[in-house]
Amino acid sequence: MCRVRLKPHANTAASRTCLKQLLSQKHIQVIEEGEITATEIRERGLIDIHYGSVAEKALQQQPSDMHVPIEAEKEFEECFGMSWEDALKQDRVCNAAEAQSRLGWTSQELGTHWDTLKMGVGKVKFGGGFYCGRLEDIFVINGFYMAMRGQYLIPGSSVWWFKVKWQASDMSWKTFREEVVGNTDPATAAEKSLRGIFYKSWAELGLPSQPHVGENAVHGSASPFEALAEKWNWLGADYESDPFGSLLLERGVTSDSIGRWKRNPVVKLDGRSQAVFDLFENMDATSCLQKAKKLCKAKEFKQKDQAPVWMPPIEITRWQMTRTLPKFAR
Repeated sequence: MCRVRLKPHANTAASRTCLKQLLSQKHIQVIEEGEITATEIRERGLIDIHYGSVAEKALQQQPSDMHVPIEAEKEFEECFGMSWEDALKQDRVCNAAEAQSRLGWTSQELGTHWDTLKMGVGKVKFGGGFYCGRLEDIFVINGFYMAMRGQYLIPGSSVWWFKVKWQASDMSWKTFREEVVGNTDPATAAEKSLRGIFYKSWAELGLPSQPHVGENAVHGSASPFEALAEKWNWLGADYESDPFGSLLLERGVTSDSIGRWKRNPVVKLDGRSQAVFDLFENMDATSCLQKAKKLCKAKEFKQKDQAPVWMPPIEITRWQMTRTLPKFAR
């Protein structure tokens, strides 16, 4: 089973009806559906838990504590003309939450400025879910996250979720992602995909504006494992009683491993580091089970247990003590 959800800006009555009709046309059965309000998302820290290490780097972790591969350090120096070590010594690197305070920007303003950066020119990728971009005179880690996070915390908004299933013999998970959900950028999504249809018919569906990369209307689980993690995170499901969770346990994947992975930490397998959800992306159940078993046995996997990452919407930092609070914090 998989989770599909309408994001806050697309959660209208017309959108819900349209989405269910489209899923039915594609022979995808809706098992259950419901609403989660912004208040609940805020109180339970659902977004930050879901994005795991991505959120941790943006909100909580200090740059000096982050592991930056040697090759990534070289890319940083080539891009910005300064070594990573010197940038740290000069206190010019900070996470996204602190960047808001230093720059006096709202989360939306930070996201807007971040979106203007180009890879290899204004920003570099250090690893899976790990980016660094230059904004004014500082280097910001995962500067995209605050605006994305903020979409889910707007008072009065909510997401609408659907638990769905389909016959594996009829459609692969990759096909589901590409042809049913659609490309991350709705403008380039398949015309008959959910994102493609929402992009074209946004006004009729009651959306406030045309969907784009940052607000692309619909989310669909990227793999059976991500679906399992999302059901645990968003719906409080027990993975021991979940069909795919049971298969993981039968294959020898330990409950401790599942507990760590569902928080989407960065892991190392076959010499490559990436977030768990990225590792399993677009895999069908069989491939996902094989990869999970391999990861569980891998000596490279030495991740420590991590508490779910959550930070309140307003975080008072040492920078805010000496600066006027930005608008979002008033």
